[in-house]
Formats: sequence, C-alpha cells, structure tokens
Amino acid sequence: MAKERFELTSGKDLMWTVTDNESGIAIEFREGLFNESQEVEVLVDFIPFDAPEMARIMREIGDWMAEKHVEVALSDWRSRRSAIWKLSNEKFWLAMAAATNSLLLSDKDAENAAWMLYAEVCDWLEMEKTVDLTRAEEENLKGVLSELTDAEAWEVCKILHVFWNYKADQGDMFQWAMDVPWWPAWLPADLKESETADDDIIDEK
Repeated sequence: MAKERFELTSGKDLMWTVTDNESGIAIEFREGLFNESQEVEVLVDFIPFDAPEMARIMREIGDWMAEKHVEVALSDWRSRRSAIWKLSNEKFWLAMAAATNSLLLSDKDAENAAWMLYAEVCDWLEMEKTVDLTRAEEENLKGVLSELTDAEAWEVCKILHVFWNYKADQGDMFQWAMDVPWWPAWLPADLKESETADDDIIDEK
C-alpha cells in the first residue's frame, strides 16, 4: 500500500512532526503553535526545489494541517497559556481527561466552553472519580474551572480532545499530564519578547 502524501506524528514534549512523503520535507512544531514554532527538516531523499516550488510545498503542508488537524496545529496561545498557568497541577489534567474522554466537540461549543467543562468535571467528581484527588484538590480544581473564561476553557477542551484523539493509544497518560503544564515555558522566545514589547507600549500610554 502506497504511503499517504502527508503524515502527522507526535513526539516528546508536546512536539509534532508533519511530513510530506512526496517531497521529503518535514516540519516539526509545538502543539498549538504550527505557525509560531516551525522547524523545517530536509529528509535524506529530498528532491531539490527552487524557492517558488518550496513555498508551494510549505503552503500545501499548512493547508493540509488546517483542514485535517487544526486542533493540533493552532491555538489562541495567550488564552492557552493563562489556562495552563491556572491549572498547573498534573493531577488536574488527569482528572479533566478522565472526565471528558467521551466528550464530542464542535465549533459552537467554544461559546459555552467554560460552563461545559465545569459541568463535565463536576459530574465526573460526583459519579465516576477515578483519579486520586484529595478533597482540597477537588475544590481547587472546581474553583479554577469556575473562573476560566470561555476562551481559556476552549483551549483546555482542545488540549484534551487532542489527547484522546491522537495520543491516548500511546499509553502514557501520566507523562502527558506532566508535559502539559510545561507548555507555557516552551513558548518561542519571539512570542515572549513581542508580549513584553506590547506591555511597554501600554505602560507608555
């Protein structure tokens, strides 16, 4: 059976690689940061292209990611970062993942994501709790979830969705839960610098 032209694989530290098996071009990126963290790799059997052809290939890879795997590729990184900062306990991510393993998402859910996530987790805590949370941790988790904005909660939902649809069969749920709180620390330096520059402009005003 012939290989599909494009192939997406996950790696360590929430890194992903999308490979164009026809051209021999691979792009490595951090989950949710396809446009901001790309590193292009040329495979051994790469066929040389001129600049316009290379640009076309890169565009086609990006189009495929946006069409087939947008939840892996793109995020509102500021909302994602702030949500993860608030949910910095890996046990929270284990609990949220367990609570949402059968949750189906559609774009319209983004408008009520905070309520939906809070309700799912509270129901799970009452009925099915399988993660060893102390009473204090349960209350802290519910408290944090109650304060998330819809934008923050939607980013959390997307992270959980990606886990169940792409990574659950890899078997190491605990490692994933350990990795997620590190995501803000792995933001590209230019994003952090641009935000510092934005803060300076606001201070000057």
